Amino acid sequence: MEHHVHRAIVGGLKGQPMIVGDMPRPPLLPGMVIVKVSSVALNPVDYKTGEAMPAMGAVIGMDFAGAIVEIASDSKTSLKCGDHVCGLTHGSNPHVRDNGAFAEYVRADPSFLLKIPSSWVDNDEMARAATLGLALVSSAMALWGPECLNLTASPDRPVTARPDTDEWSSARLPVLVFGASTASGTIATQMLQLSGLDPIAACSPHNFDLVKSRGATAVFDRNQPADEITTAIRQHTKGQLRHVLDCIGNAETAAICYSAMSRTGGRYTSLNRVSDAVLNRRRAISASFFHAAEAFGRGINLPGYIERPADERKRELVAGKFKMYQTLLDEGKLQLHSTEILEVGGFEGVITGLERLKTGAISGKKLVVRIT
Repeated sequence: MEHHVHRAIVGGLKGQPMIVGDMPRPPLLPGMVIVKVSSVALNPVDYKTGEAMPAMGAVIGMDFAGAIVEIASDSKTSLKCGDHVCGLTHGSNPHVRDNGAFAEYVRADPSFLLKIPSSWVDNDEMARAATLGLALVSSAMALWGPECLNLTASPDRPVTARPDTDEWSSARLPVLVFGASTASGTIATQMLQLSGLDPIAACSPHNFDLVKSRGATAVFDRNQPADEITTAIRQHTKGQLRHVLDCIGNAETAAICYSAMSRTGGRYTSLNRVSDAVLNRRRAISASFFHAAEAFGRGINLPGYIERPADERKRELVAGKFKMYQTLLDEGKLQLHSTEILEVGGFEGVITGLERLKTGAISGKKLVVRIT
């Protein structure tokens, strides 16, 4: 593939998304592949990062689906040129500005790609597959990361009970997914259910059926007064809730999650940074948050938000889970998030979709845009 320019959406001076037609295509690097993008999924992080930490000229976007067009000669992947895949990359990256999902071509680590079933190609499922990347990485790090919830059960090693006993119910560890109707929330709920654990969910009532369909055994109205929802969760879990994934991650949701947890503490993980003043209220709770780009094993340096050293163990963890995800996908056990494919496609559709996301009116579904 010739290395020349392509169309992309980059961050402007104040982080605003702008369409450019002369962005240099990302070069193929050792171990990597180049994907021609066919569809992208939109995430709040796609506009929030630019607003908070503008990286002028950096390509925006994380979630994508498309077809592989080039593979590095030293790549150990079994994927081939022409394979349809979905995955993620680190968009709005101030240190690597030429690579992001909202572009005609994206450079990707094959360890974080899923081969899309042939039955999905040439229909809406191909576009909807773009919703998987970020949600799957987030689940891998949040549920099984040693500094996060550090769960031992997983879909390939589920909790089991002796068939001659009734231990099943007592063996199922309750895990609260707050904001369970988000893309990351529905994937995490599925992973918990497939792991033999007991996923309970908090979301808005109009999304109750969605999260139940993904395996939630109980759902709570996140719009209730804080004292009411925390009381309801504590009663349901008999005061034994020790693991929480907060997919919203702000001071209000963190406070609710903390109050719902066992008096003996536990582990709380957020997909966003929460004020230390909130998190330090209960020392018995081990609190953490992460950025999905940590999964690549490289250091991450976003001053004022997150600074973490390189850690190859994170890459090994997530890459291993992607092998598991591929098996789940091939076996038809991985359900896609509820989506809306925008009628206006191309990069103009991405700009329109990001503006809709900023209104806060999108709930229980993910916006997808066809690029080609």
